[in-house]
Amino acid sequence: MMRRYSLPILGMMAVVCFGLPCLVVAADDGPVVVLADLPDSGRTGQVVSALTQSLPPRLFSLRGQGDAAGAGQPDLLIAYSGVDYDAGDIAAVNDFVRAGGALLYLYGGTDRHIEPANALLKDLRLGLTRVNTPRQEVKLAKHKVTDGVQALPDSPYRTTVTGGNRWPIIRQGRFVVGATAAISKGRAAVLPLTMVTATGSGEPTPDQIRLLTNACYWLADRRLKTIAGGRGGPSVKPPTTFGPPPG
Repeated sequence: MMRRYSLPILGMMAVVCFGLPCLVVAADDGPVVVLADLPDSGRTGQVVSALTQSLPPRLFSLRGQGDAAGAGQPDLLIAYSGVDYDAGDIAAVNDFVRAGGALLYLYGGTDRHIEPANALLKDLRLGLTRVNTPRQEVKLAKHKVTDGVQALPDSPYRTTVTGGNRWPIIRQGRFVVGATAAISKGRAAVLPLTMVTATGSGEPTPDQIRLLTNACYWLADRRLKTIAGGRGGPSVKPPTTFGPPPG
């Protein structure tokens, strides 16, 4: 388990809570700032690589762990259950989401991922529980996060997303493996890492990249409307084509 004593972005904020600087929702100007607090290798490295290709720079500014110092105040935090956040970070993330920020939480499949996930998610009324998840066909609910997604790999995880705030968007058998949530002024999405990344040295499929990208657009919807010219306008739609061009 990777242990994080404080989020890199926290040291840059001027607002303080419980003695630690807090995540603060960004001002309504410039592109959506996405802070991917993820290891830059393995499956989580695929996430940053895929979003670098799929999120247009005029709308999104993507920052990873290595360049958090230049990230500015984020609109969207991407976190991973393989990172064990401390109590100060957990409080800051919860306050950030409730104030209007967005959280994309990607979870791993072994039991060791459940405890750090629940520590971060429980006050948002979300969580993970170990179950005997059957290797059955993936079923997608109608939602902006799943829009246009045709097929996803089943998850080998024996984990289900729980909590009073969850809105199920992906099921495997009768168990919810992907969910979204509206939390005060903010939003969250919880997805299994295997459904947005490839095994081994492979690359994510267009449908996996679409799911990941759709999640970012849905989570950042309020800010994207502002960038497009007004909060009361229509949502900004994500791209419809992913992956290398045919032929």
